[in-house]
Amino acid sequence: MYKGLLQNYAQRRGLGMPAYDNESMGMDQATCFKASVTVGGQTFKSPQFFSLLKDAEHAAAKVAMEFFLPEGNLEAMLLSEEGRFYKNLLCEMTQKEGLALPVYDTVSDGPSHMPTFASRVEIEGERFQGSVMKTKKQAEDDAAKVAWTRLRERKLSRFSSRFQVIKINDVSPSLPPPLPPRGVIKMIPSQVTCFLSIPMRNMQSPQSGQPSKRVSFDHMVSSAPVREGIATSFFN
Repeated sequence: MYKGLLQNYAQRRGLGMPAYDNESMGMDQATCFKASVTVGGQTFKSPQFFSLLKDAEHAAAKVAMEFFLPEGNLEAMLLSEEGRFYKNLLCEMTQKEGLALPVYDTVSDGPSHMPTFASRVEIEGERFQGSVMKTKKQAEDDAAKVAWTRLRERKLSRFSSRFQVIKINDVSPSLPPPLPPRGVIKMIPSQVTCFLSIPMRNMQSPQSGQPSKRVSFDHMVSSAPVREGIATSFFN
């Protein structure tokens, strides 16, 4: 923003085009920049280092604008007719995007003592129409506002679609397969040992002939593959 303002101000005051220079510090992703701008034979530097070069240049341009405007009231300048805020933004955007410079076409209407103005701006063959205003500068700035807003929306839309997050369809979490019925042996690959917890029936002790106590134990099966079947033959 401040670069465009400084360029516009320098042109109107016959100071020539601002010339920027910069110095960097750090390496790779940690590089920081400090910029300076020379305009009207004077050089102005950014007060600190910035992670982005454009931010450093804007900071240097702001220092220059505060010098040329002793009051430092840059907000008033942006809102004034002379500031032409959106014209500067549009000019800066087209330069950054490599587009042709805006071309304005402004017409007046009404009596000479109270004319009204309407302007449209053309960029790369596309025209943007502004509202009716009391002055020519206001009309051009309004047309620039329309163009800048639409171009910015398109840019944001392209950026958003490029990095659009793909929504994954809701998928129910897969549940583990149900356990086989008690006493059912599934196919067991060879060299695989499994453990089945099978309750013992009341059985007679071979020595005493008396019924043994009802107990459970881990019965180990280690064998070649077997077919699925009912484990009913382990005990009588």
